[in-house]
Amino acid sequence: MRFSGFLGILSPLFGFSTVFNAIRVSPWFDWSRNALSDLGVSGLGALIFNSGLVITGFLLIIFSFGLLEYANRGMGKIGSYIFLFGSFFLLSIGVFDERFGIIHFYVSIGFFVSLIFSLLVFGFYFLSEKDIPFGIISLIVGTIGIFVWSLQWEGVAIPETVSSLAAGIWSSSLGVKMMKT
Repeated sequence: MRFSGFLGILSPLFGFSTVFNAIRVSPWFDWSRNALSDLGVSGLGALIFNSGLVITGFLLIIFSFGLLEYANRGMGKIGSYIFLFGSFFLLSIGVFDERFGIIHFYVSIGFFVSLIFSLLVFGFYFLSEKDIPFGIISLIVGTIGIFVWSLQWEGVAIPETVSSLAAGIWSSSLGVKMMKT
């Protein structure tokens, strides 16, 4: 479980470093008009972006198995399985880039929906386990995801980043808790 917790901390750090490196080598990228997945279409940025998502998804899959052990009852197990599915979706975004059309669209939607839903489920799980602070944090992070996606955006890079960053902070915080057990 400690190793899984470590991956809960490492995964968002690695994932965001690859995304920002892909942006760095893609001067055409515009936060307000693009999706992050636009980075995965061609060139060096695509290699960095797609491989980063595949590796991050794989690391989060391992983290998910630790979640199944850590939150091993009722809503915790449900939240862990939903997070595991989301991790597979993230890995799939890197495999099925925008050139795959509708497949890419579905795995992207699958990732963000499962991510938000798992955080909300974990919120109720932690509240039921009397871990009130982490329950509230989980619900807030899930609500941030819902809120940012409910706004109008020309491109979706901003809501993708905000919801992923909030979830990355959550997984890092939970990873620290898991490393202490």
